[in-house]
Amino acid sequence: MGKEDLTSLFSLLDVQSKNEAHYEVSATSLKLLESGCTRAIDVLKQCLVALIKQDKYEQCSLVLKSYAHIDSGDRELLMEKLYIYYKLNDRRAFQEIYLKIEPGLEESAKQKTLTRYQRGLLHVVAQFHYKIGKYSNAVRIYQLLAAIETENNDNEVELACNERAALCYSSDINTVAVTSIFEDSYDLLINQSLVESAKGNLEQALSLVQKANRLAESDGFVEDQASAILQQSFLLQLLGRERESKQLLEKITSMAGAADVTSLLAVNNLLSLKDLSKYSSNFTLLLRELNVQGLTSSSDKFTVEQWDTLQQNIYQLKFFANSTLKSKSSTFSHTLSKYQELIGNVALDPYKHQARKLFKHTMSVMKCGISGRVIGLLLLAIQLQVKDKQWDRAILLAEFFLKASSDKLDVEQQISIYLLIQLYQRANRSQNKHRLLESLLVRFKETSSRSDTEFWKFVGFNLLAEGKFAEGKAVFEELLRSNPSDDLINRVLGQGDVFEGIHDQQLDSLISDVDIDELVALGSIPFKAEGARAAPIILAKPPKKRRVYKKKKFSKNYPENTQPDPERWIPMKERSYFRLKKKQLAKQTQGGGSGNKKLEQSLDISKAKSKSIKK
Repeated sequence: MGKEDLTSLFSLLDVQSKNEAHYEVSATSLKLLESGCTRAIDVLKQCLVALIKQDKYEQCSLVLKSYAHIDSGDRELLMEKLYIYYKLNDRRAFQEIYLKIEPGLEESAKQKTLTRYQRGLLHVVAQFHYKIGKYSNAVRIYQLLAAIETENNDNEVELACNERAALCYSSDINTVAVTSIFEDSYDLLINQSLVESAKGNLEQALSLVQKANRLAESDGFVEDQASAILQQSFLLQLLGRERESKQLLEKITSMAGAADVTSLLAVNNLLSLKDLSKYSSNFTLLLRELNVQGLTSSSDKFTVEQWDTLQQNIYQLKFFANSTLKSKSSTFSHTLSKYQELIGNVALDPYKHQARKLFKHTMSVMKCGISGRVIGLLLLAIQLQVKDKQWDRAILLAEFFLKASSDKLDVEQQISIYLLIQLYQRANRSQNKHRLLESLLVRFKETSSRSDTEFWKFVGFNLLAEGKFAEGKAVFEELLRSNPSDDLINRVLGQGDVFEGIHDQQLDSLISDVDIDELVALGSIPFKAEGARAAPIILAKPPKKRRVYKKKKFSKNYPENTQPDPERWIPMKERSYFRLKKKQLAKQTQGGGSGNKKLEQSLDISKAKSKSIKK
């Protein structure tokens, strides 16, 4: 976003003590307000401006609360209030003020009679929408400002940057930007690269950001060059060129003039290239390398999507590091904290046990109700069942949630239907899928609202895949009434060119490197019409060798009726009939013998005669 727009707005504010220090101005104004001075509204305005110059937005809020009776119903402090609440990210207070002035601003914008003060208000409102994640509203306001020409118009480059910064996160990414592109502005080229990246044109986005990098390097702006390199490394990572991406990220970490936020994101992306395992990775050390405290302190410098992604990454790393997680406002943090209470150390418990425990816990929770943040627990439970290949349990969870939900087709119901259709396909439950699609078709005919166009497109395509062409066509025809300019629906119904947008040059590039003669020489059969297909050649299995049984032959003088020795395979010394020779028996005596054989025989107890025992 352009930073000079908001600061230039305060040149409109009439501050009498311009040459004095802002601290002295704010302190003097507060003393005058306490003493009950005349024209208190002007003094309050000077006090707020001085505090804004010092970035003391919390104190500004306290001053407004303390002297709320001074500006009650007064519209002179609208700019200051909106800017203060924008900086404090106070959505309720900001919208409460904006709703009072919105009708007049919209009417003036339609009639193209905006004053410079009203344009300033619209700039603040657009940046607030960008900050809270309402990017479509921000794009609409910036395009409205670009279409209205005034004597003191805004800087065209800054307005184009702001429009594209909001457009790259907008839900309708195909919206055409109304502002022009200036090839000599690297800020604008970086923002245009973000838009092309969101559309999926990665090569074009890479070309733009490389050009922006060269411009920033030639001008000597290291901070902007680091931003361009960060975007370039991200695009290379998406294109699968991880080695080049890693080199650029290491370059950013070694750059002296890079901004703190850029360096933190570079370290984050660099560590994302590592292969992590819950069994071998040291997640505690990884969190220390990420500098979580530095990321948290810079939270106001990220967009909503960036901050949510960073928070989810940090929570997952803490989860696998077995750190205690606290349940916060987000569904993601609440789900992980409850999961940790149930499982304990996820690195020690196998997934099979985790899937069983979470299945029982989720079913018991859904029996009590599905309101609140049960959807997060449901998604995690289904993911674990899929990990353990327990398709029946995963289907049971999704079906129970869908039956317990209300008749209104909300986002949570759509999520469960998406999952059920995919699970039915994976588990080969065609009848269940057929019944679900029929119930959705009945609901589609009963509802008049067509706001969930993408969901009903999904249903229509599944009906066509099931062979229900009439029902699928009826769904798309109904959607066409509320979305007549939808290109995909027109192509499905045959009202548009299926190959529209595909140029001949794109088709030629796909086959430019193919050599037909070489393929034919290699043995490839070209596609050509033939009468009857030749029978496939089946290689016969090699025949088995026939085993020949020969008659047993004995030695020449072997007796005919005598069977061979059954102990012929046993060593000679281990056979039952083996006896030692006399010389060998004499050698088996232990100790020093006297050499008298008679004496030895007399000592042999086995040869002694048994004597009767006298009583």
